[in-house]
Amino acid sequence: MTHDLGKALRIAAGACLALAGCASVPNRSIHDPALPLLAQPGPSRVAQYDVDWFDAKRQRQVGAHIYAPESPAGALPVNVFSHGIGNSRHGYQYPRKPWAVYGYVSVHPSHAGLNTEAARRGWWHLFRKGFDRQNLIDVPEDLHFVIDQMQNDDALPPPLRGHIDRARFGVSGHSLGAYGALAMGGLRVLFPDQGVVNFRDPRVRAAVPISMSENFQPASYSDISIPMLHITGTRDWDPLYATWARKRRVPFNSIQRDDQYLMVVRGANHSTFSEEDRPSIRMAHDAVRVSTILFWNAYLRDDATSLAQLRGGQLARALELLASVSIKPPRAPRIGSIFIHAAPLFDPEEQERGGF
Repeated sequence: MTHDLGKALRIAAGACLALAGCASVPNRSIHDPALPLLAQPGPSRVAQYDVDWFDAKRQRQVGAHIYAPESPAGALPVNVFSHGIGNSRHGYQYPRKPWAVYGYVSVHPSHAGLNTEAARRGWWHLFRKGFDRQNLIDVPEDLHFVIDQMQNDDALPPPLRGHIDRARFGVSGHSLGAYGALAMGGLRVLFPDQGVVNFRDPRVRAAVPISMSENFQPASYSDISIPMLHITGTRDWDPLYATWARKRRVPFNSIQRDDQYLMVVRGANHSTFSEEDRPSIRMAHDAVRVSTILFWNAYLRDDATSLAQLRGGQLARALELLASVSIKPPRAPRIGSIFIHAAPLFDPEEQERGGF
């Protein structure tokens, strides 16, 4: 690539980021008497832990930051959150801390080579890193490893030992991390050698992919086998990666299951979901907090009331000033099969007599 072209791309990137930064979410409220409470401080005090694990099989360091109820009681469901390129295990506090407040263990691993260290090497390195196919292997393998560690008491901070519900894991993520969440659910990944890999982890019961950054064909989503809440924004596009707002909706549109939900936040762009709280985007974050807690309660805790609020339209009505919420309709039932076998009307003997 020539110096001039590289300079032009950097200028274009700056312009795109400036345009994206101008986006703000309408200053509107969640108008429902019950659901806004989920955006507020919840019933538990939160403890935080840092762990540094090492995957000997891959010779790879995988650190993580954990939010959890300060005084855990019983076995708690777990949410593993996968960050986007250039972020870190300490980012995305706005949804993860409230999840812990409402009784979830929220684990945020650091993806080596894709975290803030990549960002420190400059914009050009970060941009090129987004096209590295190795990411499509490293991210899901990191998530598999983290779930392994969360099931091993010896690998956990002492206060969490004996308090992990090993049957209730969810995975969420933003941007490349959204790919990780989809991979845990059964996304079919085609590699340049034409081999297809499915990274499905049967221990994961539900997922929340936020602003999926990777462009896959609709057929890649045919094996998705878990409930998902897909989140994006009306201004969620990135011309440098040729990802337009409509492409963020491809996963929801392509998965043929009736437990798929799509929330599109008005005015939100790609970075809205990775930035920390500030007045101009706080309502967008409230929408994410409310919808995800409701979703986790429904599918990680089997809470019938939360499921009814999701499927019955209460969430959509509560967020209608901030976001649109879509639900996949139930698939039409198939009642048996009809087979038609075409054969000559007359047998040979009848044909010799001219028919009847």
